[in-house]
Amino acid sequence: MTTITAEGRRIRSNIVTGVMSIVAIMVALVIVSAFGSDQAVDGPPGSSFVTTSLGAAGLYETLEDLGADVVRNRQPISGDNLSGVDTLMALEVGGMFYDPFERAAIRNAVESGLTLVTSGPPNAELLDRVVGTVPEWIPSTPRDGRLTIGTGMFTAPRFGVFAPGSGLPLVVAGDRHLVVVFTVGEGRVVLFSDTASVGNQGLGLFDNAEIAVGQVGLGTVMFDEFRHGFTEQGTTGLLDAAPQSWSNTLRLLGVALVIALIAYGRRFGPPEPQGRSFVPSRRQLIDSVAASLRRTGSPIGATEPIRNLAKHEVRRKGMLGPEATDAELRTAAADLLPPEEVDAIFSPGPDSVMLADRALARLRSVSGNIR
Repeated sequence: MTTITAEGRRIRSNIVTGVMSIVAIMVALVIVSAFGSDQAVDGPPGSSFVTTSLGAAGLYETLEDLGADVVRNRQPISGDNLSGVDTLMALEVGGMFYDPFERAAIRNAVESGLTLVTSGPPNAELLDRVVGTVPEWIPSTPRDGRLTIGTGMFTAPRFGVFAPGSGLPLVVAGDRHLVVVFTVGEGRVVLFSDTASVGNQGLGLFDNAEIAVGQVGLGTVMFDEFRHGFTEQGTTGLLDAAPQSWSNTLRLLGVALVIALIAYGRRFGPPEPQGRSFVPSRRQLIDSVAASLRRTGSPIGATEPIRNLAKHEVRRKGMLGPEATDAELRTAAADLLPPEEVDAIFSPGPDSVMLADRALARLRSVSGNIR
């Protein structure tokens, strides 16, 4: 255990100041980024939170503007949270997991009139449970183009299409099926072959928005955001609000701060005293001798209280009466103390201060007496 030095305190202060300044700057940048800028929100394709090209924030806002009751689900799907929902949006969930209870809840809701809308590669387990078949989805080379659909237009696929025979086709270009529908009980399952046609990039092109809204409807629409990693708590924390690289930086800075404080701070446990520690009574004695030295300037006069206490201890240890002379006390002290300490008590000189103090301490540490 050691005490921190002045240099250590200075280094520790500089480290704390520097790290806290960096953290303060990062926090300010996070706040500006999260609440004060129009920067695009990146994230998984198909999420209604995401404003980049394959996100679905545009579709969410369009439905909301048209009067639909739009909600974002951040919990596992169940019969309870599907109650009262007209359309469930499960966009870009092809490789994501729905447990058997969720698949059963969606199947029951669709049979009772729910519309399930998906996009991109189909989720085989989900569609097999809900529809009873899995449409064949064919990946394609990304490309742009346009299709004539009746009197309107629709964007051509970018990443995939459905093979012929995959449900009832609603939007077809030759042998390319872009939107297909299955009827299950009183409900429907609508499959968009590619999220690009209903995502932020394609929704505003041609008649894409009209076709998408027509299939989704304007009732109560639920976007399944639990599948995209948005839990019930949402992104309410400071680190969650920051971009991923920034939140990682903040975490590393926190670790660095802790390591720096441990390295340059006090060690665990009470610090060792800087100097020699005395018991209170002896400290008072030393303080009084120091004051006497300052007042008289005479080491011999200053040590008189110590020498008198030492003689008293010799008298007590030697079982001598109050009438004992200095010669008798000196003889008794010779059995207890080294010669130089005896001289410091009975024949003091300029260098007797420390020796007299040491003699008194030695006498007090001796148990019993000499007779």
